[in-house]
Amino acid sequence: MASTSRDIEAIFAAVKRYLETLDKALTQSFWFRVFDNPRDLPASAVDAKRRKRLEQLCCSSLQKHTGLGRNEYIELFKKIGLVSEKKMQNGPSYSISTKILENLFGGLISTNAPELVQAKPMGLSSGRWYIRLGPKQDGYPTSAVNIITNRKISDSLR
Repeated sequence: MASTSRDIEAIFAAVKRYLETLDKALTQSFWFRVFDNPRDLPASAVDAKRRKRLEQLCCSSLQKHTGLGRNEYIELFKKIGLVSEKKMQNGPSYSISTKILENLFGGLISTNAPELVQAKPMGLSSGRWYIRLGPKQDGYPTSAVNIITNRKISDSLR
């Protein structure tokens, strides 16, 4: 069954509400990676050092924190036009719509002033989108790359 524009608007609004709820629930500021490229998953690593690095990076995955499975998360974002998929010889390739991303994250109702940035952490071949949610307190992580590079990411949500 194809999604209607009304369905898409409802899904978009639900995703936005989820992000606003997460933003309010956090007791400290945290950078989440919006979308996990399949190359970013630990299973794609060919050596132990790269696998360990990708495991660190996956701690920031917004998908992981939603509780949705990978395919459900991708389908959700495809429905609202945030992610498009292109079939390639070596597997699917994904791209992010900057316009939809800015509409989704830019209009969050929050007192914490969420931030949206594209960053290229060490160990990745290209940039990824990150959103900072939660209250800015003294010493909050001002950069997605810094928190990942300093390997503090796995401790940030405990």
